[in-house]
Amino acid sequence: LYDEFFINTASFPESIYRFAKAYNVPISLAQPAHMRAVLAVRKKDLLNSTIKEEVISDQNIDLRTLKTYRISMDKTYPFTVGKFTFSAPYDIIINMKQMKNGDYTISARYNLSEPLYGGISTNLPESLKVYQDVAQGETYIYIALDLYQVAIGVNDFQVLTNSLSENLFYTVDFPDQLAGFNVKYTENGVSEYLKLYFNNTYQPADATEKFAYYTFIDENKLQISFSPTLGAFKPAYNSTLSIETFTSLGVEGNFTYSGTISYNFSNNSTDYSALVVNVTPLTSSAGGKNRLTIEGEKQKIINALTTRDSLIMETDLKNFFSEINATNSLNGSQVEFIKRRDDILKRVYNGFLLMRD
Repeated sequence: LYDEFFINTASFPESIYRFAKAYNVPISLAQPAHMRAVLAVRKKDLLNSTIKEEVISDQNIDLRTLKTYRISMDKTYPFTVGKFTFSAPYDIIINMKQMKNGDYTISARYNLSEPLYGGISTNLPESLKVYQDVAQGETYIYIALDLYQVAIGVNDFQVLTNSLSENLFYTVDFPDQLAGFNVKYTENGVSEYLKLYFNNTYQPADATEKFAYYTFIDENKLQISFSPTLGAFKPAYNSTLSIETFTSLGVEGNFTYSGTISYNFSNNSTDYSALVVNVTPLTSSAGGKNRLTIEGEKQKIINALTTRDSLIMETDLKNFFSEINATNSLNGSQVEFIKRRDDILKRVYNGFLLMRD
């Protein structure tokens, strides 16, 4: 166990994660694979659905028309692609706005008020592409979706004490590889997502900010904690913490699929049983990456300690590009550099980017 006290000889995951925390080197997460798909549903099924709700106020909708209805698709409802589980990046809101002729226009958008998780493009548009077509006398609505190879888990913790020793730490287990996580805080029926920080010594400038720290206990265990500092945010008595975990299979989620995608709004609600949807893929599933191995995390910490955010020696440059290739490479693409000149007068390198489709 003596070796575990030094980063260059440590080998246990718990030891590597402790060093990452001590030197503030964030742990790498998996990159979920992504695919585009289209959801088809009969228009009359949307309009006759028992779960549609009338929209009374919404800054995204002009309500000066006749009635407007809404159906929400929770992102926790999974899409099953063969043996893989996929999820939408946000809740999906389908709006049905009545026109003067009595017909309805259909639109859809993501609920961008929710936070994203690691590995998801932040450039996703709010509005989804929606089009209408007639097949065999039936009018169908088609909605283009972004799906990510993640399974969503939610662990709820009820805060039942004001004791600091009992409500500062919350630990959850997760399967496969972690692609991201969120913490939702609910007090007196009002919910909001907490800001999360890896550095346990960080204190926000805004004293009213609701925040938490996170760390990894081992490869499949995440811990959320709160600052013991007087006046810092801590969950109140009888509040609820919901820790959402997004787990992925990494590179195993890259594949080509031509079958039908299975989707159910919920396993527990019979209200959705009459709303039959058909989901088909538009692209293959690609872009999935595994998280770094424990040895890779160890090397990243060593590189951070030796370079101190500076590129001085040739070894620093090599380590810098090696980390870029390890964490950002897609489909085998990589950056290479070759030394052209290195003497007392000048230091020149050529960089090359190998790109693969």
